[in-house]
Amino acid sequence: MLLQPAERLLKELSIKLRQAQQGADQLYFEFHHLHRDPTRIRLRFGQPEYAYERFRRVFEDRLQRLQLAKPVVAMRLRTSRLVDVAFRSDELPMQGLEKTGSDDAAMLLQRLRARLGEDAVYGLCLVNEHRPEAAWGRVKGRTGVGEGEQRWGERRPLWLLERPLPLAVGTRGPCYEGRLQIEQGPERIETGWWDGREVARDYYMASSEKGSRLWIYRDLNKQRCWYLHGIFS
Repeated sequence: MLLQPAERLLKELSIKLRQAQQGADQLYFEFHHLHRDPTRIRLRFGQPEYAYERFRRVFEDRLQRLQLAKPVVAMRLRTSRLVDVAFRSDELPMQGLEKTGSDDAAMLLQRLRARLGEDAVYGLCLVNEHRPEAAWGRVKGRTGVGEGEQRWGERRPLWLLERPLPLAVGTRGPCYEGRLQIEQGPERIETGWWDGREVARDYYMASSEKGSRLWIYRDLNKQRCWYLHGIFS
């Protein structure tokens, strides 16, 4: 029942945005009740949007997890600050409200945020930090942008374990799914003395007997202790 009046508001908004060649990266809905404060929701987009179909899809996804304590007697829609949008040469401001655009990745991101919550979907960015577990951060944008250009001494795996896994050590070295074959290394990382999280490690690329490529290290403070920290494949 709420979808029908919301669609009218979103269509009117889309027409006005196209006429002005502008877009909004956030929409705010207010659902008013009798004798109760209004229920407010925010729709957040990865980039300025103007297309009705995109607005509708994200609103419908968000509506599925909306809980209302009272019946709705009125509805209000407002936007964030509007941003100028460059239209494609084959697109007129009043043409094709049903078009969804070609940026499927942005649409997927918007719908996931609406369905799962904004904090559940985020990008990654590089941080100027040598300790692998602290060398990345979360960003709200569609893609992560590092604070500065990173020049790694060695290739890094995209899959880091939440906590390094201690490895068994045999007579011929560390073991995981059988004996590990060292392919490359060592790469020494010795840092963090100033903040109480000091590390002193020698990292190696290794392969297991089952074909996995792993990122392991030896703790220099405990010469016999080896750990699995990342997985390449």
